[in-house]
Order: sequence, then structure tokens, then C-alpha cells
Amino acid sequence: MSASKPTLIPILFILLSALGCGSRLQPAGGKVAVDGKPVKEGTIMFCPVAGGRPATGSIADGEFSLSFEKPGDGLPPGDYKVVIVADIWKEGKSKSKAQEAEEAAMKKSGALEQTSFATAGELIHIVPPIYNDVKTTPLKQTVEGKGSTERYTFDIPGPKNG
Repeated sequence: MSASKPTLIPILFILLSALGCGSRLQPAGGKVAVDGKPVKEGTIMFCPVAGGRPATGSIADGEFSLSFEKPGDGLPPGDYKVVIVADIWKEGKSKSKAQEAEEAAMKKSGALEQTSFATAGELIHIVPPIYNDVKTTPLKQTVEGKGSTERYTFDIPGPKNG
């Protein structure tokens, strides 16, 4: 019987250690909207106020789940600044065949380094740029270590309102 006690102690220690490691992250997710409408696609980051690695999540149809070490595991309790990026790129019109031929000739003669067959497009900010940077975002969140999944809702004023 005394031979089994030394074997059980290391096993119990390993099991208890594993349980302690998993509990340091707080499962969290929530919703992101602009003027009450769910953000279709974007990224959210919870950046620790004290510095360190942020927790991130993809926004899909207004919903997000935060990840720190592995997908959906949450983030450590603490104070955070929240960064949200949701932009779309609208392509410009293509150049005419005559413009393309002129550019190709200029490139061949050395007057132009690179051929560009499309005009510039337009970057459209779904979420205003102030929320895109940890230095300018007004969004703050305290994450408590409650254990059950915490849900956060961010309803941001749109570009025309904010």
C-alpha cells in the first residue's frame, strides 16, 4: 500500500496544476454594432492597459469570441483598451485598353517602373478610424475573472455621427 502513495501524489499534483492553468483565462465574447446594426466583418482586440499581448477576435455578423492562447479561450482578467477595425475596399474602375497600352510602352522605355492596370480604389471605414488604434480608442473594458463567459456589447456611432 505504501508503494501506491508516492505514485498518486505526483499524479494529483499534475492534475491540480493543469486545472489551475486553465482557470487564469476568462472566457469572453459579445457583439459589435455601428448605429445599432451588427458589423458584418472585422477584428476586435482587447489591449492590456498595463502592456502585454492583446486578446483578439474576428467579428462575423456582429458576434465575436476572444482568443489569447488558443481559439476562443478568452483573456486574462484586467483593464483593457478596446480596438475595433472594420473596413471594406471598393475597387476603382479598370483602365481602358489605350491607357494600358500607353503604360506598357512607358514601362518598356524605362519611363515607368511598374504597370498598374487598375485605378485606385476607396477604403470605406465601417467603424470610424478613432476606434482603430489603441492610442485613440475611447473604448475601455474591465475583465473580471468570474469563470462563466462574459459578454460585452459595443454599439459605436457611425462615421457620419461620430
